Amino acid sequence: MNRRNAASLSIPFAFGCVYFFWGSTYTAIKIGVQYLHPLVLGGTRFLIAGTLMLAFCLVRGMKVWLPARQLGRLAVIGLLLLGGGNIGLVFGEQYIASGLAALLVAVMPLYVAVLSMLLPRGERLLARGWLGLGLGFAGLIALLWPSLHQNAEGHRQVVGSTIVLVSTFLWAVGSILSRELKLPVNPLIAAGWQMLAAGITSSVAALVLGKWGTAH
Repeated sequence: MNRRNAASLSIPFAFGCVYFFWGSTYTAIKIGVQYLHPLVLGGTRFLIAGTLMLAFCLVRGMKVWLPARQLGRLAVIGLLLLGGGNIGLVFGEQYIASGLAALLVAVMPLYVAVLSMLLPRGERLLARGWLGLGLGFAGLIALLWPSLHQNAEGHRQVVGSTIVLVSTFLWAVGSILSRELKLPVNPLIAAGWQMLAAGITSSVAALVLGKWGTAH
């Protein structure tokens, strides 16, 4: 296989990996949250993942230790993306199905588009952009509307959906902040520190609230 064929195959392979690993995480969260409190589940997940990521970078000969200012900024981004965004999603999946959660998270590009317009040098939407935003939010309302007229189970869905939408908003804020700061850090190292920051914070919160004792 020549280099051109290998490159052409790597794109669908990477795309398939995103579909499988990103998509299956919603199901894994739904299963995990039945046995672990969201703070315990998120803290354990990101402590392990962050440690493995930074260890991998060390083995590859990368410099993982960064200036305190950069570590602080990465920690803030990690708390927004993974602490508020992902662990918030775990909280939401206590009340709603994983499929609905995945659909709600798809609202993130709409958040990013609106937030980007509010920045001093943000991009302004054209008419087609506004039309897309309108259709997106209309679809969101149509998705949630049946839950507003149901019994207690419907109210649970409203609570879970609200949590997921707020967590997705925090993910969008973290994404924009990460883009605007433009930190000169290798993406793997940045991801490692972000996961470690979210994992430590979540684990400490679980310890303070006494949630580790309830974990199966």
